[in-house]
Amino acid sequence: MCNYSIHGNFRRALRSGLLATAALILALTALPVGAASAPGIAAALPHALSSVKPATTLPVALAPDDDEAVSPAAGHAQELRDTLLRTAERYSRMSYIPYVWGGHEVGAKSVCMACRACIGTKHGSPSGPRASSCQACQQCGLDCSHFVHRVFTDAGLSLAYLPTRVLVRSSRAQLRRRYGLIDIGRDLRRARPGDLLLQAHHVLLLLRLGRHGRGDIVHMSSSRRRGRAGGIKIVRDVDLRHFHGRLVKILRHVALATPPPPPPPPRQASPAPGARLLVRTGADPLELAP
Repeated sequence: MCNYSIHGNFRRALRSGLLATAALILALTALPVGAASAPGIAAALPHALSSVKPATTLPVALAPDDDEAVSPAAGHAQELRDTLLRTAERYSRMSYIPYVWGGHEVGAKSVCMACRACIGTKHGSPSGPRASSCQACQQCGLDCSHFVHRVFTDAGLSLAYLPTRVLVRSSRAQLRRRYGLIDIGRDLRRARPGDLLLQAHHVLLLLRLGRHGRGDIVHMSSSRRRGRAGGIKIVRDVDLRHFHGRLVKILRHVALATPPPPPPPPRQASPAPGARLLVRTGADPLELAP
């Protein structure tokens, strides 16, 4: 804040100095013939200055400060993104919640542990049981789609529950109009923390974007080992293009989309060598030789 204030004050002081110098030059050129002496200048200068138009007509254009180009909407989007990431990391500490296909409940830890035991003793599928196959898993268990839905909802962002197949098949217009999601393609250089990385049968939440298409993600992982329950996991420095499957598209919640910065005002071209400058100081323009 201190650096911004000093920088802005310096620019305003520079602008005022330029305008004052230009006004003085115009005032001197507007003096009548014979007023070149000091008394004549002192007598005629107030009248000449009064004929100069306000500074808004002078060709002085300065680019806005970078800090001034940051919109309030961008700051609000960053606050929402930070809240979303904190919520996701809080869920990652609940390692006892098992992966359950179709699961959408988070119960007490004892119930979640009972579901995990059910997966280990009654089911051989490495992807976990369906929610209806075990009573404990009906009360505690999530799949990947319900996990991201719950994280967004708890972070205060409206997001309908959508199976992965619906996200994959939906067009850009449908995602934006129906679900409030922006399809930004597959270019990871455009990805931001808080984006959803969509695969053919899985969805990941991006926590950090590194270099060369690598980064950190959090997701509800189904165990690949028979008789073992998966869970919520943070995985660091992975290949985001091929982790757990091929990247299909990147989706961003509309509330996390920041508007582009406004373009700088156009700068007026400098007059060509030998050109004459016309400056309107009153009813008639003055022509100044280069």
